[in-house]
Amino acid sequence: MPTSWAMPFPVGYDTVGEGEALEILQAHSPCCVTAFLGVPAISVPVVRAPLPVGIQLVGARFRDGLCLTAAEALGRRIGPILPIDPKGRRASR
Repeated sequence: MPTSWAMPFPVGYDTVGEGEALEILQAHSPCCVTAFLGVPAISVPVVRAPLPVGIQLVGARFRDGLCLTAAEALGRRIGPILPIDPKGRRASR
């Protein structure tokens, strides 16, 4: 399941205005649905080019351990993804 219905927003987009912040909130609704349903989920970054893109792993009720195990396996396979520099300089991998 995606973590967002939209591609990554530009850095600082959430501070442009109320409409932009609402757009980001609506785009990230897949992350809210799992909380409402009471099922375990974890978001895992999978690529950073030029902004992070991730996936959301969702499990059946009470299968939290399975989600964590899968996220750990993905993390080992993908490797570290460095954070975005807030001043606009690109971080190297």
